[in-house]
Amino acid sequence: MRIDLFNASLALPDGGEFQQANPTEEIVFVSVTRVGNLVRVAITGLDAPPGVEVSISPQFVLSVTPSSDTVAKVAALIPHILDSILALGVQPAAYAETVRLNLPRFDNPATQIPHLGNRITTQPVNLGDRQNPSLEALVQLKPDVIIGERWLHQDEYHLLTKIAPTLLFDDTKGEKQHWTNDITGIAQVLGREDAAQNINRSISATASIRQNFGNDIRIFTLFMPYYPTFTIFLLRT
Repeated sequence: MRIDLFNASLALPDGGEFQQANPTEEIVFVSVTRVGNLVRVAITGLDAPPGVEVSISPQFVLSVTPSSDTVAKVAALIPHILDSILALGVQPAAYAETVRLNLPRFDNPATQIPHLGNRITTQPVNLGDRQNPSLEALVQLKPDVIIGERWLHQDEYHLLTKIAPTLLFDDTKGEKQHWTNDITGIAQVLGREDAAQNINRSISATASIRQNFGNDIRIFTLFMPYYPTFTIFLLRT
């Protein structure tokens, strides 16, 4: 849900914008941004756009009521983000691959999206390649949230935020790069904290088992749509 307040100004200590992930259990993300001569308020509900009531007396008040009619639309701008949201049990509404493919949407993800396509149950809109995601396609889709990575999409951030609430993550901590470094933040935005905790517990358990058994253990992970992710350990005897 997006509200534009024309001829308004935004007064913040740092002069930037306001963002808050998960202010309530039903609201995923809130952002307040200055766009030209207006202030844009964007609110993403957990399962659907929230209901809104506005009053101006005695002062301006924006009241938000959560709704749960439809599934939120998530646009993933890079394979790493797609992998993360799938691991959290969220299906993409739009996706940008590593190379540009001449098709409007991924109508057969299993054959069109390498490595991850067999885990996708939707037909995501094709946003082009990850370095230049299609702004036009995003405008037409009207996603509830856009998720990308800071190193690749920082320059387009000001344009992306005009379309929908946009979050850019970084999977590097210190000198270590790993996809789990930003899984918690992505989970908070999507309201999937429990799924993130399960993933992190599974990774910790896997690392411990590998340390104890070394090459004597074989590990398989099953990704099942609408169900949790299962890890199977087979011990060679």
